[in-house]
Amino acid sequence: MSLIRILADRGIGGQRSTGTGKIYKVSKHDSMDLKIIPGEPVLTLGLLSPDESETDNLLYYSLLTRGGRYSASGQRLRLLNMLEEGAILIGPTEGNIINLKPENKTPALRYGKSLNISINKKFIPKWS
Repeated sequence: MSLIRILADRGIGGQRSTGTGKIYKVSKHDSMDLKIIPGEPVLTLGLLSPDESETDNLLYYSLLTRGGRYSASGQRLRLLNMLEEGAILIGPTEGNIINLKPENKTPALRYGKSLNISINKKFIPKWS
């Protein structure tokens, strides 16, 4: 619980100094069930870089281009399209960790796996 309180004080994400990622309230619950229910759609809670074999699972999503600079040399990293938080998928999708600088001995990794939660079909427009 102390780690959660630190997150509440500092916020979450890379743009905390601008107020993004601010946490207003922390509370403790005895249980939190995040099981994926087979046959139910899932909602992503983080950025996701799905494997090519997982693209058939995409239902509703927006793309976000991510890149950056390699801190050791200031060299630009290659750009990567990722699914934004809140994407709706048909079934669980694992995602990938991508090396944005494969020619360098020291990798520059982008975490593209997401925590997913099941959502009820009634929240999906035109669910078939």
